[in-house]
Amino acid sequence: MKVVLKKDDRQAISQFTGDIVFLIEELNDILNDIYVGFYKQKCGYMPKATLNFLFDEWLTKNLSYNMEELKKILEKNYNQPDISKMVSNLKVVFNNFQNKDEILTELLVNKRKNIKLDSFIDEFLYKIFKDKIEIFIDQTSIQFVGRFLMLFVGIDKNAWNMITTPTSITNRYIHFYWIIRNEMYKIIPSIYNLNELDWVYIPDTIRPSLNVSEIKILDSYEYQLDVYLNNVYSRLNNYDYSNVNSDIWKSVYQKILPKEQTNKLGFVHTPDEIVDSILDMVGYIENSENLCNVILLDPACGSGTFLVNALTRLINHLNMDIKCHSIKRGTPEWLIEEKKLKIILNNLHGIDINPFATFLTTLNLTFMLMDSFSVVHSKNPSFQLDFQILTNDTLAEKIDIPKLDIFTNARKTEAIEKMLRFSKLLKKKFDIIIGNPPWGIVLKGELGPLGDESRRIDYKKRFHSAVGKYDIYVLFMERSINLLTDNGVLGFITQIMYLSQDYGEGIKDIIKEKGSIEIFVDLSTLGKIIFPGFTNYPAITIFKNGEKQKEIRYIKVT
Repeated sequence: MKVVLKKDDRQAISQFTGDIVFLIEELNDILNDIYVGFYKQKCGYMPKATLNFLFDEWLTKNLSYNMEELKKILEKNYNQPDISKMVSNLKVVFNNFQNKDEILTELLVNKRKNIKLDSFIDEFLYKIFKDKIEIFIDQTSIQFVGRFLMLFVGIDKNAWNMITTPTSITNRYIHFYWIIRNEMYKIIPSIYNLNELDWVYIPDTIRPSLNVSEIKILDSYEYQLDVYLNNVYSRLNNYDYSNVNSDIWKSVYQKILPKEQTNKLGFVHTPDEIVDSILDMVGYIENSENLCNVILLDPACGSGTFLVNALTRLINHLNMDIKCHSIKRGTPEWLIEEKKLKIILNNLHGIDINPFATFLTTLNLTFMLMDSFSVVHSKNPSFQLDFQILTNDTLAEKIDIPKLDIFTNARKTEAIEKMLRFSKLLKKKFDIIIGNPPWGIVLKGELGPLGDESRRIDYKKRFHSAVGKYDIYVLFMERSINLLTDNGVLGFITQIMYLSQDYGEGIKDIIKEKGSIEIFVDLSTLGKIIFPGFTNYPAITIFKNGEKQKEIRYIKVT
């Protein structure tokens, strides 16, 4: 007998939440063993090379040094004779890591013993990135469980059919998982696309390059993972999801990923009160005429707080009897729901450089729309829940899209599809752009958090706001202003510093040239309450494109 998940059955929801947390923690254990095995090249060169490449991509997308960048910095500083200069340089670098004192001491001891860097660099890099590796593995586990969960929810709601695989096949549940990923990608790409967190995926083409010992170790890892995925499948299959709605999912989600956990995973949670205030100030209000025609973007969507709240308002709007989206009497229910879904999928857009962010965003939005999608799918099986939630760098400009060829694998094919979608999005204009862009990241100097000289040079060429020791959020402001329609509105919560610091001169010039600030809310005294654990002085900026500078409505909250 399956446990039925209902909104008013707190015991069932608590049991389900406990199972989800247990499954994630259980997967973390085996994934950590596999990561170490790949990293130490126990399964051959190719699994290690693939892991290192994907982990470096993930680090870059989390605005961190990647291993290759840090290795070059270590080589440059470790080999110089002046130890005091080495220490002062690397203190700046290691300041971005939690175990900074420990790793600097170890490096200094090895330097004084004249131990060559090459002899311990791999082990040393693992120690440096240990905390980030834990997050990387945690996100991988959540993705595994989330993909299985979404499959079962959709099955119980008749959104799609069960996917089957032969019972006799070796490592059945690993095989089943990759079939799910491949098939469900056609329906919800943002949840099931191949990304950096799919580092465990080892194509059969790699096996011929492994020796007998490496294959044996790889087989052992895959067997263990298969056992764990069997447990994920079995536990999740114990529940009846036919009554699951966004309220139930929100309750579960908040317990699985509380604010402390989302911060650990690399996201700064924006309180709902702030999000709703920004939506109000930019005019995204559910009873507004023509809200269903407003094209909205969050250019740094994180786990989707702004888009979830915007979707709630848009759903409420579409359920109202308003002329802007009126439907003929007698129209079948499924066609009504299909029209609503088409409006939602067309109007709401999100971008984030982090694949885990777009995964969480789409997961949250899908739970909100699953019932409507089920009604539509029963009559129109070809309809896709294809959100405009893209994994890419909002600050990118021109994208060089490689051509497909007969040797192109699934990962490359899906990457090219994502590039094409992003290139198309950059040509759009948006009525409203909202969000909480990244801040606290200074892109200046060789030893800055992003030790990528070419990226800084590129930003300097393309962004007028890239002035002095600038914070990255001003680049997001500039890019977003340029993506607005003629009378479009921007609503951001950022740091207040751009008003008083020298680096703010560039973005202030753009604001004066392009339009005007309509509302400015000074929240600087509440930084520790709004974003606990960070040194911050937040403010809300509401900008209107095309409006000449006028009197600003200034609000100081204390």
